[in-house]
Amino acid sequence: MHTRRRVMAQGDHEVMPDDPVEVLQRWEASGAHWTVIARRGVAVTVGLYRCDGGEEVDRLTSDDPRLREFLAGRESTL
Repeated sequence: MHTRRRVMAQGDHEVMPDDPVEVLQRWEASGAHWTVIARRGVAVTVGLYRCDGGEEVDRLTSDDPRLREFLAGRESTL
């Protein structure tokens, strides 16, 4: 399994050591929002947005089956 996060400022990719489900749960718990941007094969890309639902501040892409299970039937926190 492998999870990647896009660094918005540079457009590069870096390995994200965190569990993608935990990342989304922490994001929600802090009052911020996320939205599924793409589903390609087994990979899912999720945009992470400010608490007011405005600007995208980061993205994560993962092929982790636990993330797909967590997102089943969900497209966003909004």
